Amino acid sequence: MSARLRILALCLLIMSASACSTGTPAAAPAPVRRAATPTTTIAAAPAARPAPSRRATSTPAPVPVSACAQQVLRSLTPAQRAAQVFNVGLDVTDLNNGSDLVTQTGVGGVFLSGRSQAGMGLAPAIANLKRSALAAGRLAPLVSADEEGGVVQSVRGPGIPPWPSAQDQSTWTLPQLSSGSAGWAASLHALGITLNLGPVSDVVAVADQGSNPPIGALGREYGATAGPTAARVAIVTAALQRAGVGATAKHFPGLGRVRANTDTSTLAQDDQASADDVNLAPFEAAIRAGATAVMISSARYPLLDPTNPALWSAPIITTLLRGRLGFTGLVISDDISNAVAVSSVLPADRAVRFLQAGGDMVLIVNRADLLPMLSAVQGEAASSPAFAATLRQAAQHVVESKIELGLLPCSH
Repeated sequence: MSARLRILALCLLIMSASACSTGTPAAAPAPVRRAATPTTTIAAAPAARPAPSRRATSTPAPVPVSACAQQVLRSLTPAQRAAQVFNVGLDVTDLNNGSDLVTQTGVGGVFLSGRSQAGMGLAPAIANLKRSALAAGRLAPLVSADEEGGVVQSVRGPGIPPWPSAQDQSTWTLPQLSSGSAGWAASLHALGITLNLGPVSDVVAVADQGSNPPIGALGREYGATAGPTAARVAIVTAALQRAGVGATAKHFPGLGRVRANTDTSTLAQDDQASADDVNLAPFEAAIRAGATAVMISSARYPLLDPTNPALWSAPIITTLLRGRLGFTGLVISDDISNAVAVSSVLPADRAVRFLQAGGDMVLIVNRADLLPMLSAVQGEAASSPAFAATLRQAAQHVVESKIELGLLPCSH
């Protein structure tokens, strides 16, 4: 073998030894393609990097995700662990003003709040948030956004054109949906989004569309019956996960039958939802497809819990979602700062009650609510060993999601 070939072989060996991973390898992301039917398409984006390989192929030896997360948590102070369970809104039009949030508080995630027409022009500001956190000795934050399509799309513009609504996507063939979703997910990855707050997994019957303000009236659903909705939710979930963007199935256990919007009313209630509800099928499909997260609704479901709305309900989060459906990933709340549905409870108590019910990550659109909520969580953990253990478990789920999405290294 020539000297040149020996050098090349050595380089390849070194490159192969640098992987840090656990489990089975993720499939390479589908190529960026335009959907065949829709007139609105995603422009070609830089190819998404596949999720980190989960197979141990080299030295250093990999650490299981749970063990790696425990190592990370041991390196954090109690205050830093508490900060990990918060996902806090930043004005998407002024992200450069948010570096203090990740450097000073070390929150677990940031949410791109509002709407921007900057498209890929936001990528440098998003990358700077991550760099700022790391430079300050913090963990890289999850960067989340509402990227459903239609009227709910946080970022659009150059490189990220308008994406059709879920209702429009439901008219495509399944291969078209898979192809289109792959390109769209690749664009989100290139932008720097690590957690998409979608796909919407709520089922809205045709007869209910006009009277269902949060979902049906806005065309946010993938179907009018559970089976077709589940098939499409699974396809979109898988496309996001393959692209290295965590998918979030929402709004568990479903907003498809309510007659009020939790953002603006305390009257959102589903009197039919039960543990055997057929409309849970899309959430189950998302879980099977590898969804990083499930978002909990703020509506009420009397047959499941006659006392509490879903986000404060252990029967819904712990018994149904964790137990019966077997979900072991990240459980995130819907917004608990501005939503009228939670207004009867003091901000300082909202986060504590969500965590006590089995939740992991608190979504706060209004950044001003972070301090009272964070202080309440820290105070409860300091006074209650049981809650301290609950908080640590929630923080572990947050850290595990970061490891699985490639935000944290995981090796000896």
